[in-house]
Amino acid sequence: MEWGKLLSEERERPSNSKQETFRNAFDMDYERVISSSSIRRLQDKTQLYPLQENDFTRTRLTHSLEVSSIARSLGRRVGHELLKKNEMKPDEPSKLASLLGVAGLVHDLGNPPFGHYGEDIIRNWFDKNWSGNSDKTWAVDFKYFDGNAMTIRILSRLQCLKDRYGMNFSYGTLGTLVKYPWGSSCEKAKVKNKIGYFESDKELIQKVFKATGMTNGSGSTNRHPATFLLEAADDIAYLFADLEDTAKKGYLPWDEKVKDEILNVASKFDRFKNLKDELTKVYETAEANNLSSSERVINEVMVLRVFCQGVCIESVAEEFLEHYPNIMVGSYDGELLEGYRTKKIINL
Repeated sequence: MEWGKLLSEERERPSNSKQETFRNAFDMDYERVISSSSIRRLQDKTQLYPLQENDFTRTRLTHSLEVSSIARSLGRRVGHELLKKNEMKPDEPSKLASLLGVAGLVHDLGNPPFGHYGEDIIRNWFDKNWSGNSDKTWAVDFKYFDGNAMTIRILSRLQCLKDRYGMNFSYGTLGTLVKYPWGSSCEKAKVKNKIGYFESDKELIQKVFKATGMTNGSGSTNRHPATFLLEAADDIAYLFADLEDTAKKGYLPWDEKVKDEILNVASKFDRFKNLKDELTKVYETAEANNLSSSERVINEVMVLRVFCQGVCIESVAEEFLEHYPNIMVGSYDGELLEGYRTKKIINL
């Protein structure tokens, strides 16, 4: 695969928007979707804790904004290094960052209420009530209903503006959003119980695969390299944000147990060697300003989140660059964040 194709700015319908040198197709994708009703619907969907009375805990909307920011940072960092290695052209790092920014923003658009539980409810309801129609072409879309596939359908069909092309997103962005490069009618759907696109969107996705070069010479399809970075950004965002929200709810025995356990593990890694000092500063500031223990805990966990996310961004970028040759030929079959974590733990 090559970035010239992977960053495809082609669209299903040629865009009538004015072409300007200071913004690329992925910037335009972002501008198209940022004020859409699909984005606004995320504000009332739960991220972890439902029916909140405060504005601190996250919703799907605030989570998506955080994923967008982290993904964009990963794109900038990786793009900068690839440019130095002559693996990218001068304009491509900024395109990668913009692509990941918009992909992070929209990655959860298709998630139904209650997340993965909602997916199961839709699948189970279809099996129970529509089993007699299971031979229909569209039946597999409900049988393997998936929020990732629904995101693509919303962007390309359901979020209507003026025609059947929906938001008419660029092929580069759509390719990145295909988390699993197989559809609901493929054998892998039965084995993995996950899909990347619906059978009803197969024609569009085949165009995306061809334009981006994700389909290789043997006819199989590789994952878009930027998808690995998007997936890592999602993990980095929710892992520490969920911890922060849990602390806010008062469900976390931070002073009694959790804080010491985290610092104990962190002490074994060079990149976390300053974490204890950072948390000590927060503690001293809280004492000096007579903050309550609950307020101090929230501040400590917030600093922990920011610190750890920074480390993870750096680590994921390194993992991507280390496995770059395999990623670009489609032979890398892991997760960037998990790969780095496993490697470091094994080496302890």
